[in-house]
Amino acid sequence: FRSYRTNSSSSFQLDSSVNPYIVANLMKTNVWDFPLLLKKRFTVGSLRPFIDAGYQWSYERSTTSYSYNCSGSQGSCSVSGYPVVLGFGQAKSSTTLEGPIAGAGIEFKSRYGTISPEVRFTRPTNGYPRDNRLTGLVGFTWGKK
Repeated sequence: FRSYRTNSSSSFQLDSSVNPYIVANLMKTNVWDFPLLLKKRFTVGSLRPFIDAGYQWSYERSTTSYSYNCSGSQGSCSVSGYPVVLGFGQAKSSTTLEGPIAGAGIEFKSRYGTISPEVRFTRPTNGYPRDNRLTGLVGFTWGKK
């Protein structure tokens, strides 16, 4: 699971003779990743490096809050004869991305547990944008194995 926020603002004018509107957006996104991986461990002395590969599904849900404000005095942004009712609102969206995933890491064993730092590479093959994702993770396992 990961969560992030994005703030942005822009402006637009209805006519060159009036002041522009300022549009402010706040987007909150929650992402759930569901990887299905096969892992191969190696033994190199006291170290245990590993590689893994598989497929990942990611569910993203976003809530965007937006507001429109006139950059000048009230009424100085609208054009006569053009009814404009602007204020604020909210929009929700969700999408599912999927694609191959590969990773590599190393296990450090102790008497009480295992610490496993790992780097994973994901390339969603559907949806937009199609971006490469590099994720750093640390796994903790308690008890003896």
